[in-house]
Parts: sequence; structure tokens; C-alpha cells
Amino acid sequence: MIEQAFASTWGLSYSDFEFLNRFGAKSRVAIACQLLFFRQHGRFPATRGDLDPDVIVGSSEAECRKPR
Repeated sequence: MIEQAFASTWGLSYSDFEFLNRFGAKSRVAIACQLLFFRQHGRFPATRGDLDPDVIVGSSEAECRKPR
């Protein structure tokens, strides 16, 4: 249940992946984290410390599993 709540809040949609594909592979995880943080908090993270490490890991794993 906790994983489902996390995924519904911090998950990426197909349109998110479409958007992220515009950027280079090295930038996608950082941009995904910023996008998800903005959706949750209504602002961009001021520092890297604003991002929960689980969000960074989840975003990088999602990038690896993205639809092709």
C-alpha cells in the first residue's frame, strides 16, 4: 500500500516520458525529479537536499523501465 501511494504521488506518466525524451540521457533523471517535486510542492527544489533520496532512486528506476 505504501508503494502504491508513493507511485501515485511520485510516478511518471506516458506524457512525462514523452517530455523527458526531449532531453539527453544524462539529464532525464534530474529533470524528472524536478518535475515531480514541482507537482508535489508547487515550486522547484532550491537545493539537492530538498529531494528525498527515494524520489531520486524511483525516478532513475522509472527511467530504466520507461516504455520504449
